[in-house]
Amino acid sequence: MAYNSYSAGRTENGVSDATGINTAEYYDRNLLENARENFLVSNFTSKKSMPKFEGKGVVFSYYDHIPAFVTPLVEGAAQGAGASLDKINIRTSMEAYGEFVPYTDDLDIYGEDGARFKKDVTTNLGGAAGEAQETLLINGMIASNTAIVFNTDVATTLMDAEVSIRKAKGKKFKSMLTGSTNYATSTIREAYVGVCSIDGARILRAAPGFVSVDKYGYSDGLLPNEIGSLEGVRYMETTLLPQNTAKERAIIWAEESIAEVGIRGMKKIQTIIKDLGSAGTADALNRSGSVGSKFRMAAVTLRPDWVCDVALQA
Repeated sequence: MAYNSYSAGRTENGVSDATGINTAEYYDRNLLENARENFLVSNFTSKKSMPKFEGKGVVFSYYDHIPAFVTPLVEGAAQGAGASLDKINIRTSMEAYGEFVPYTDDLDIYGEDGARFKKDVTTNLGGAAGEAQETLLINGMIASNTAIVFNTDVATTLMDAEVSIRKAKGKKFKSMLTGSTNYATSTIREAYVGVCSIDGARILRAAPGFVSVDKYGYSDGLLPNEIGSLEGVRYMETTLLPQNTAKERAIIWAEESIAEVGIRGMKKIQTIIKDLGSAGTADALNRSGSVGSKFRMAAVTLRPDWVCDVALQA
């Protein structure tokens, strides 16, 4: 494929027409397929899209629980003031994130890898973009949660976290998203979900009562990177979870406790290719081009009492 051809024209999804729409769609698919491999937390978030032209601010609202009413009504008595219904607003804002890799016409003329450069770059950028979105979601959970301190042993501590979410009326997941480019779902065995690091997974596997995936007796409906379960929580392994003050942690959450926001009508991740000479007179000799990706996103914890940051070590 030659990279030094240029034709002026419109752009489609941030990709120059010089690349060609069919080729651009190929690079889009390549980037998204490699981004999808990194999505774990994103399979278990509430999704919201905001329209263009309405600012960067995003507001999530929900009403707090009304307590159970168990006192009998007295015939003829006044009804009273009624229940208090508290509306809780969570505010966040959209931000843009992106990266690109520049290249020159020397790559096209002399480079051994010139023929596969764009595919290799979009593969790499897809992985980086997927990791970036996961990291933003994880950081959002770490910034706002219920901290569970280490209690006696790992199994007891993890049960403390699960009980904490149940007492707060957190809902268990019954399905997960099947991919990064649509909102189709697949049924899973009911549970809260959690993530841990590779070293944290070793700690979990040694905990009394932990059931490894190879002991499940079934293979359908497994979570991405699932390692096993303990007391109503199913755990996934990730390389993106940082340690908590040099100690291993696990993050556990309930359905509708965390959310991510995108822009309506825009792709989850955009591929942006600028061919040689696409800068016009700023690149009069067709010397420079670039391959990049960009996304706009907000990540927020909606219910801190439904998210537990669990210490796996004393």
